[in-house]
Amino acid sequence: TVLIAGGADFIGYHLIFYVVEHKSFEDVVVLSLLATNSKNCIEGVDYYAGDITNYDNVRKLLDQFKLAVVIHAASPSL
Repeated sequence: TVLIAGGADFIGYHLIFYVVEHKSFEDVVVLSLLATNSKNCIEGVDYYAGDITNYDNVRKLLDQFKLAVVIHAASPSL
């Protein structure tokens, strides 16, 4: 399982698309402030709305999933 932080933005979306298309990981989990923006969501990916600077958001996902990799693609909004 891979956790991609910031996966609902432009770079994250394309990263997820690549990972899913190439079946790089069995499961893909995304933590993003934009997780509810359905136009950037890819079917079969688990999206969780939240801020990566919030310890409880991150800890919850770390406890819930057995992660092999964490990719940080989040960036602050302008």
